Amino acid sequence: MLITPQHLQQQELYEAQVLHERLAAASPLSWGAQTLEFDAGALKSGRLKLNRFDGVMPDGLDIRGELEIPSRTIGDHFPATAKQLEVSIGVPALRQGVSNFHEADSEWRGRFLTVTKSTGDLSMSKNVRNLDYGQPAPVLLFGEEKDQDHVKLKIAEIVR
Repeated sequence: MLITPQHLQQQELYEAQVLHERLAAASPLSWGAQTLEFDAGALKSGRLKLNRFDGVMPDGLDIRGELEIPSRTIGDHFPATAKQLEVSIGVPALRQGVSNFHEADSEWRGRFLTVTKSTGDLSMSKNVRNLDYGQPAPVLLFGEEKDQDHVKLKIAEIVR
């Protein structure tokens, strides 16, 4: 049998799902935000910028570190008559038949950003290759934006 990338992808999906289900069985609240760091200066100018997020999405996706999360203008989504605005972090749901990865300069945003890193062979340090890795590509969402096609986690609420 010829091993193809799809075989490896399906094995990775299986392993991730088994881990997620076992953690969920051991602890029903196996997901949530651990660290949030907002940019106070951006908030004063009417923009919401998340500098750092560490946490686990409800579907088990682990997101850690200082990621390039696009900032958002608050005013467009927070009319003067509204008392509060929910803020969520979201990632596109993993889907068949759609590219789940995107390049940095792409208009399409998949679940993962493709990042190329020089990677050495763990057994022979001299054998280095450039490999593409999938880095989670979260976005900030307001209110009920993208409820159907994104996995979301509420992380804040802006109040007047």
